[in-house]
Amino acid sequence: MAFHRRDEKWWLPVPRVPPGGLHNKTRKQLQHKRDCANQILKAAMAINSNTLAEMEVPEPYLDSLPKNGRSTLGDIIYRYITSDQFSPECLLDCLDLSTEYQALEVANRVEASMFPGLTQTSLDMSKIQYNKDVGKSILESYSRVLESLASNIVTHIDNLLNIDELNGHAEHFAATDAEFRNTGLERSEALKNDLEWFRQQGHTIPKPSAPGTTYTSLLEDLSEEDPQAFICHFYNVYFAHTAGGRMIGKKGFREDSKDLEFYKWEGNLSQLLQNVRNKLNQVASSWSREEKDHCLEETEKSFSYSGGLLRHIFT
Repeated sequence: MAFHRRDEKWWLPVPRVPPGGLHNKTRKQLQHKRDCANQILKAAMAINSNTLAEMEVPEPYLDSLPKNGRSTLGDIIYRYITSDQFSPECLLDCLDLSTEYQALEVANRVEASMFPGLTQTSLDMSKIQYNKDVGKSILESYSRVLESLASNIVTHIDNLLNIDELNGHAEHFAATDAEFRNTGLERSEALKNDLEWFRQQGHTIPKPSAPGTTYTSLLEDLSEEDPQAFICHFYNVYFAHTAGGRMIGKKGFREDSKDLEFYKWEGNLSQLLQNVRNKLNQVASSWSREEKDHCLEETEKSFSYSGGLLRHIFT
């Protein structure tokens, strides 16, 4: 889904999310990266602020200051600050802070009268310009660049998560992920038991081969980024095990008359399959026509990868 930026910052990247939104795992990873970047941002800001504070105030800056605060601040601000009933809230109400330029101008005027440590105002820029300490110059410039990069990362991740949140994808992904766990069709534990049995019979258990690792990597990516495509693979893999897979198991994967655990299911298999069908239909009922078509289009790829696994097994 594309979102077109229409504000004044048209050159910035446009946040995009997959058709079905971000997977819950992906959101957690992004949130973790955002938190890490935010910690870097805070550290860089502190380093930059401390470095600037340690720089001496340049003589040219001092010479440029007016001789009294009133001429610097202007009559209105000066009267508010020196009043016996001074209120910061009232002062802010009377100031023109409608633009970034106006706000910076006010900050410069206040700073010129009392030297507060405000970031990148005229005092800071003057310190950077006239500073002769090479070490402080390097530390200030490096921390400033790092601060900018970390801030951009935090902003971009926030924008992406907000777009996903606004479209209700986070809750949808979490619900979808939970629906297809512990369905009774899972085969990993049974496969583990079968491999252990083969090992006990003296067979060497080979390492995962390329067809298997490649398909696994694809499924992991789809589970995080493309739920419609992932569910297509989910359906074809699990339902294939219960149909043609059982026939293959009976004919080609028996040893010493032992039935492999891989082809045994706890409970009524027909009922397990029907339960999963109902969940699939329920999840797909909220999909758009485009998302449903996308799921169907993944079928060819699902058959291709499954076929590659079978060819490798029988080679």
